[in-house]
Amino acid sequence: MSSLQVGLAVAGGLILGGVIAYNTWNARRHEPRQAQPEVPTPAERVEPGRDGAMAAPERVEPGFDADAALPPLGPLPTPDRRPRLDALIDVIAPIALDGRVVSGDALLAALPATRRVGSKPFAVEGQNEASGEWEYPVAGQRYNAVQAGVQLANRTGALNEIEFSEFVMKAQHFADTVGGAPEFPDMLHEVARARELDQFASAHDAQLGFTLRARGAAWSPGFVQQQAARQGFVAGAIPGRMVLPAAEPGLPPLLDLSFDAQAALSEDVAHAAITALVLNLDVPQVHRAERPFDRLRDIAFALAEAMDGVITDDAGQPLRPEWVDVITLRGPDGRPFARQQVDPEALALRPGSGGQPATLLWASEGNIRARIAPALYESALDGRLLRELPLPAHLREIGRLRRGPRNNETLEGLALAPDGRHAWAAMEGALAQDRGTASPAAPPGPCRITRFDLASGRADRQVAYLPEPEPFGPAMPHGVADSGVSEILLRDERHVWVLERAWSLATGVSVRLYEADLDGASDTLGVGTLRPGRYRPAPKRLLLDFRTSGLPHVDNFEAMAWGPPLPNGHRTLVLCTDDNFNPLQVTQFVVFEVTTP
Repeated sequence: MSSLQVGLAVAGGLILGGVIAYNTWNARRHEPRQAQPEVPTPAERVEPGRDGAMAAPERVEPGFDADAALPPLGPLPTPDRRPRLDALIDVIAPIALDGRVVSGDALLAALPATRRVGSKPFAVEGQNEASGEWEYPVAGQRYNAVQAGVQLANRTGALNEIEFSEFVMKAQHFADTVGGAPEFPDMLHEVARARELDQFASAHDAQLGFTLRARGAAWSPGFVQQQAARQGFVAGAIPGRMVLPAAEPGLPPLLDLSFDAQAALSEDVAHAAITALVLNLDVPQVHRAERPFDRLRDIAFALAEAMDGVITDDAGQPLRPEWVDVITLRGPDGRPFARQQVDPEALALRPGSGGQPATLLWASEGNIRARIAPALYESALDGRLLRELPLPAHLREIGRLRRGPRNNETLEGLALAPDGRHAWAAMEGALAQDRGTASPAAPPGPCRITRFDLASGRADRQVAYLPEPEPFGPAMPHGVADSGVSEILLRDERHVWVLERAWSLATGVSVRLYEADLDGASDTLGVGTLRPGRYRPAPKRLLLDFRTSGLPHVDNFEAMAWGPPLPNGHRTLVLCTDDNFNPLQVTQFVVFEVTTP
């Protein structure tokens, strides 16, 4: 063999070895990340016992790494169980035992392999012979009554006839196993009840969530469970689901974490790949004292850092931490505003330019009855107060009879001009001297919309806008019917979109969207009292009456902003309601495609 052949053979061997090594490295690099054994920190060092021997060390958490010398995966902790069956939200089938007592062990052994009926949770409860309480069966306990149930509705929809039939079959099989006789309610009645509950829940439901996606290597189920457990999550009843328990036992979980259920049930969990998980907050179920959004945000970004992931929205767009931060607005002394000192009703993000950072413009409605005047502020994105923009005297004139702004009808709308040089602030209702009469049945008076030069902070123009009366009037001769401006948005330098909201005891909320021509109105900045015929209000045209929009429910819309453009070039308009912390109202987000020129 010549030296050339030897050299080529050696070179070929090196190349082949390099390819094999690279493929091995690349395969290892893209393997799902595995759970690692928990190593006690120095602070967790076990002190020696009295006999000088070391006490038993802390248990090492099991993982899914097949190559690691770890014990098999044990069950994850589960949240405290509570009676889950409720006649208001569940179909319940009592199971007669003919006076017998059944052990918890027998009930647990008879439970079906899956606790689902279609997409609805299936549950069995027993009445503890000793305590008399209904509970999930517990080994070693005795039960003198048993019942099975299925949830009437969840986010997948209402219980249907097929799911009800599956419930009957599953409950019957369980009852046969324990020697009981089930009694089922009427199917048509329960299905109708499920539809009614689903309609009610859909009108009052609200859910917030973040998606966590892997940047590089995927995650194994064990790795996800380990990282989530470090944040306080425990195993849920459904594969691929974990929950963060509430502070008080028995209450619904604070947060929900879910990932691919098929990966969780895989025969080879070490190589089951998970590329995304979802963190959800069920707003109606969680008490505000738990600070649920703060927990959701903090846990999401903590998991992202620990798992080398990125937080995204539903469209897959990354979210920066400052975009979901809670900003505490602070007063001139650097402290948070005192309770009821301000009432923020309008907010606008002022983009940064020329090396200057972005800021927040916001308007406070004040409290006229408490002699707190409305105000317009500019704050840094960390909440620090930068300045208070002086309002015209007639907008701050409080404490005088028949003059100045009326309580709860002051600064309600705020919009930035497209050129960024001006901001417009809108009053919700008319000043006392502008309306003429305080009768609830009287037509609404002119609402003043004031322009501010952001360079100087001074008001430099003002127009009057006339809202329409409440369309149906008051429910009775001396009843309440109110109408005014709830938000504004600049379409261009000349045209402003005005959201008019009206309310009456008889008809509830009605909302209409108008476009007003700012250049067609006279300047009212220097006019102390607006008298009919002595000023020219802004001409307007109706864009949308929400009663004809096709929305199933129209609530208290108070926010309006431009959304992202559509592929066809049209704008989107985003609106949001204020639920006033009222359980009979909802938080509603609506997006419209804007086709009007």
